[in-house]
Amino acid sequence: MPVYVLLIRIKDELTLRVGSLGELTFAPGYYLYVGRAPKDRIFRRIARHFMRDKKLRRHIDYITSKIKPERAFIYRKEESESEMVKKLSNMGRRPVHKRFGSSDDPSSYSHLLYSERLLSLPEGGEEYVPERVETYFL
Repeated sequence: MPVYVLLIRIKDELTLRVGSLGELTFAPGYYLYVGRAPKDRIFRRIARHFMRDKKLRRHIDYITSKIKPERAFIYRKEESESEMVKKLSNMGRRPVHKRFGSSDDPSSYSHLLYSERLLSLPEGGEEYVPERVETYFL
């Protein structure tokens, strides 16, 4: 299954209740969320992250219902989410909010990473920004 990375910029401190994780505070800066989806559903999954009006199912939905991601990158090489999190951590980001997006991945602290400034991403990612999100949900 391909792995994807969402780039989200939070300009002002944000506090949200995030499902079972409770109330979380997000400092201003750049966040990367690592997820994965089957090849035949990855574009639909990413498009859903760009929608504001949606049922809140995943931890990341609580953020993306308030702030639209800036970009998404798809990594088609078979790689686990925890491997991508490790790569991103080694590139200067730090995982934040224990179990965020990683409830089913005990090897990862979190699938949400933070940095104060915009940093580069691993090579091999294909940038994807859905032009018309609603076309995936008609």
